[in-house]
Amino acid sequence: MGITVSEILKATNGKLLRGRGDYLFDKIFYDVIKDSNIPSNSLYIPYINSYRNIDTTSNIAKMDQGRVSGLLIDKTLLDLDFSNFPNVILVDNLEEGVLKIAGYLREREGYPIIAITGSSGKTTSKELIASILETNGIPCKKTLRNINGYGGVSTTIFSLEKNQWGVMEVGVNGLKRLPLLAKTVSPDFLLVTNIYHTHFDKFPDLREVAKYKLSLANFMRGPKKKVLCGDNQYLREYIDKSTITFGINKTNHYYLDTIISCDERGSNFTVKGKGKTYRIKTSLIGKHNIINVIGVLALTLELGLEEKGVIKGIENFSGIYDDYYSTISLKKVGNWTFLDDSQHFNLPALKAGLETFKDISKVGGVVILSYDYKFASLNFNIEELLGILLEYKDSIKGLILMGEQWRKWEEFILKEICPLTVFLKTKEEVSLYIKDHVEKDTFIYMKGDFHHHLRGIINILKENSSDA
Repeated sequence: MGITVSEILKATNGKLLRGRGDYLFDKIFYDVIKDSNIPSNSLYIPYINSYRNIDTTSNIAKMDQGRVSGLLIDKTLLDLDFSNFPNVILVDNLEEGVLKIAGYLREREGYPIIAITGSSGKTTSKELIASILETNGIPCKKTLRNINGYGGVSTTIFSLEKNQWGVMEVGVNGLKRLPLLAKTVSPDFLLVTNIYHTHFDKFPDLREVAKYKLSLANFMRGPKKKVLCGDNQYLREYIDKSTITFGINKTNHYYLDTIISCDERGSNFTVKGKGKTYRIKTSLIGKHNIINVIGVLALTLELGLEEKGVIKGIENFSGIYDDYYSTISLKKVGNWTFLDDSQHFNLPALKAGLETFKDISKVGGVVILSYDYKFASLNFNIEELLGILLEYKDSIKGLILMGEQWRKWEEFILKEICPLTVFLKTKEEVSLYIKDHVEKDTFIYMKGDFHHHLRGIINILKENSSDA
């Protein structure tokens, strides 16, 4: 994938502070996850993301000069000591510079790109698509975890090799640079999972959400093929002759026919599409994941992949499980069964999670929710949040709310939703409360943003269980 200093200067309109224009880098290393495994002869680019609390500029002083041959910086980093780097390139803005380099490489190499966007279900859909491509012997690289902004997109493009497909999850975290991000991706195929009110701090109107999500379609390469959830009213206006739709309604090109089973073991169901019936099995739990699978089925069949290989790829995918991101999953810990949904807190995901909790537990159990910074947004609909809890109150036998901010709605919650509600601050307090007050064999549902590390509750209980 080599790239010269001159190519970078041309793509970014940057300035060479030191080095040679004809110098050829073998790799570009964008330090999105504080990775120490840096390829030799790399251009090093530090990553700064306040939302994810990541700043890798301190790594510049520790770089192995035998592996790193150059550095990309902007004006905010001019005070750093970069005298040991043989090639140093200055750009106006680091984020924009990175996207411009990624866009240049995407254009130069012509990698086939599948982009996945939407309000929820992006990461699961992305992982499913990658599983199907790999099952069918198609080499690909996918965005890491759920890092779906400029960092994830650029890193994926920088890692692509000849004849590999890029499978990219694309979010709208940085509105100012979204047009540049969309142009950088320029997808050949686009999957839009849904449009819901999840971006409270950015969009007061769901039509605006759809508009920004579909900006990717403005830069699609031919022959264009986009796959949209046809059930979603905010996506329908974007349906044209190049669009394939999926969902529950029979008006879609691919739609849910029959749910044979949907429980803690996963789902077994049939899909009808273009005159055919497809029998699908997945270990992913929850009815919301059935819809995610149908969207992926539609996209990959429209790619021209064989039915048998697509279905096998779906069956092969068992979920995502790491310290940073995981699909909704069941975990037996001591005397309790946890439904771990401790990811970004948005209302559609909460509703889907509680529906899954209701289906699997049968009788309900304890629900743990952490306070999320989004709740303070002017656009956040707290009535909708409380309405969802009210809808599932029969399944909420006990409620643990993490964060003192929940007390603003204490009277309503205690009276209307669950009288057995406690307000706690830390995962240690929650773990102790579960140990002392929650009956054995109880189902416990957890939901919250990754900043709160709710999974730490499970780890503490596991440690206590092993010590016993």
